[in-house]
Amino acid sequence: GGDEDGRALCGFLFRRAAAPFLRSLRQWVYCGVCDDPHGEFFVVSDPRIAKESLTSDFSCAYWERRFSSRPELTPPALAPHARTALDAGKLLHLARESGLE
Repeated sequence: GGDEDGRALCGFLFRRAAAPFLRSLRQWVYCGVCDDPHGEFFVVSDPRIAKESLTSDFSCAYWERRFSSRPELTPPALAPHARTALDAGKLLHLARESGLE
């Protein structure tokens, strides 16, 4: 009937709409890669911040500003875990850039 067809259509549309975000989230959380060509992901990268600043100050701009979150783009269901996801990706990115993979 109509309800089943409508439910199937909504599920299909939701999965297709969520796929790019989930791909970005997986790349970030599991690999430390922020690939966001359209500026839609909740993690933003500032490539002007150089990792070389880590040698002089561990709590430096690289860790604090190289990647940051945009709360307005964080899905509500992820909001309680956004800081953890941000830090996980930062750590993996730093390890990869330092050759510690």
